[in-house]
Amino acid sequence: MLIISLLIYRNYRNRQKLQQAKIEELETEKQLTATEAVLKGEEQERTRLAKDLHDGLGRYVKRNKIFTKQYEREFNHDTWQCPGI
Repeated sequence: MLIISLLIYRNYRNRQKLQQAKIEELETEKQLTATEAVLKGEEQERTRLAKDLHDGLGRYVKRNKIFTKQYEREFNHDTWQCPGI
């Protein structure tokens, strides 16, 4: 009877250890999933910011090119004076 009781207790403790290990594994998976989601969000935000910066810089360069051409037409290159002065 004592041996049977010890075997039952040992079996019970082993099940508890397995359940605790499974719980810890699931918690680790949950943390990993959350971390991956955060990293993915940060990467998407970096990509969006890079695109916005690139597009903004392109608009800035294009606008300056237009202004430069406009000034070239408005100013006399020989005397560097405004045509109306």
